[in-house]
Amino acid sequence: FEAVALQAVVYCNGCLLEKNDSAYTSFEVDVTDFLRFEEDNVLAVYVKADGRHEGWWYDGAGIYRSVWMVKTEKVSVDLYGVYIKPEKQQEEKWLVPVEITVRNDDFISHRVSVKTVLRSPQGEQIAEAQAQCVAARKGKETVTLQMEVEAPSLWDVDNPVQYQVETIVCEEVRSYKEGRLCEEDRELDRVTESFGFRSIAFDADRGFFLNGRRVLLKGVNMHQDYGLTGRAVPERVQRYRLKLLKEMGCNAFR
Repeated sequence: FEAVALQAVVYCNGCLLEKNDSAYTSFEVDVTDFLRFEEDNVLAVYVKADGRHEGWWYDGAGIYRSVWMVKTEKVSVDLYGVYIKPEKQQEEKWLVPVEITVRNDDFISHRVSVKTVLRSPQGEQIAEAQAQCVAARKGKETVTLQMEVEAPSLWDVDNPVQYQVETIVCEEVRSYKEGRLCEEDRELDRVTESFGFRSIAFDADRGFFLNGRRVLLKGVNMHQDYGLTGRAVPERVQRYRLKLLKEMGCNAFR
């Protein structure tokens, strides 16, 4: 659930699974053990709007952002399980550490390989890294991989260039074919995340620097509401707002 306002209680087939008291934060509910396969299932969300507001205004209640059903193998990349933090080295060389959290919902351990592929804005592969790990039963394992890039295109407020990191989790499977033992990798999960190469710095006397260039922050502080829809602001309205702000000369947003 990307967000439910004001408080939410989630049930699956009559079983209480989750309570969420924030109107603005996303949350995950694992329904795996409560589903009745090959039968109808009931997912119920009880939304409370009883006056316990998080601000001093009222701008609506309900399931006002998207709801997603995520289906994975028992071993997969965890939700928000890819963390990318590019670090500038000497001259134009960049190091790209990628931290991947592998989640194992099975009752047995699994030995898996984790591979990351770095792709340019045009989709071309420019680097890759790979490692193996053992994901313990009903646990999580974190793997850190590193790649190097020479002279990437930098992200800027006026030129938001984005690269992609594709993460693939595989497990080795052994089988007999024509009387011979064969080993092959079975893909369990694949996740793609976008990021930009940029350096930022703050100086008490000189201000904010982006990629070594001093940038004056000019922005707005905006509440999450819209006159005609309340709290549930459509994505097209958000994009239109940002377009107008850019035309005004804004480069910052809270």
